[in-house]
Amino acid sequence: MGVVKSKGYENKNELIHRSTLISVIINSVTGDLDILFEVLTPLGFRVRVTRAYWELIVTVKHPVRAGRESDVQETLQTPDEIRASRNDSAVYLFYKVERAKR
Repeated sequence: MGVVKSKGYENKNELIHRSTLISVIINSVTGDLDILFEVLTPLGFRVRVTRAYWELIVTVKHPVRAGRESDVQETLQTPDEIRASRNDSAVYLFYKVERAKR
């Protein structure tokens, strides 16, 4: 992963972390959750994605997911595989094999 120099942040991970914290703080203060989608995972917990967080995902973390909200929802609901993150035991990674669309 390359280093991104933007607004004084050391790297892309720091930018993502700070952006996520800002989003959480703003939402907790304003109560504005502007939910883009919410899905129930096979592990029994719900994933809610706000419009602001989706914007972070498609501009910083995973630009290739732009316009693919329904694919992400499907992956969270019916993944082919779920793995625990090596970096954070509270994080799960959901995977689905991409099949050719007809």
